[in-house]
Amino acid sequence: MMTLTTSSIADFLMDNYYPCSTWNKDFITKWYQWYHHYQLSEVIVDAKNEILAIAFARPVKNPEDGLEEYSFDPMGECLFVDMVVVKDQRAKLQLLEAIFSKMGDKQVIAFKRYKYSDDIRRYSFKKFMRKFIKGNK
Repeated sequence: MMTLTTSSIADFLMDNYYPCSTWNKDFITKWYQWYHHYQLSEVIVDAKNEILAIAFARPVKNPEDGLEEYSFDPMGECLFVDMVVVKDQRAKLQLLEAIFSKMGDKQVIAFKRYKYSDDIRRYSFKKFMRKFIKGNK
């Protein structure tokens, strides 16, 4: 059985999330630790403790507020998704449910469209959930 550590999470991200493939492992570890410290990360593992999926998401007041790295508003009505990596598609719905049960209902879900752009995609939270669940049955 694999032991889940910040080092194993950094390794997973380096192997499965393209931007991390060129980053320093210490930076990735600190990046994860920040999200974990504020309970803004979710990791799904299997019975052997192998990582199946991981996400970083922050509540913010408005979608545009998500562009400011490391900022969040616990009372914010928007869930800004910074990163999602799903290695096993069966874990996708479990990851989404874990994030939303932790963060609660929000009005809007948003994410940055491209790494080097400020183009933000935003969706009604309820509409996103209906479409996502319908597409993963």
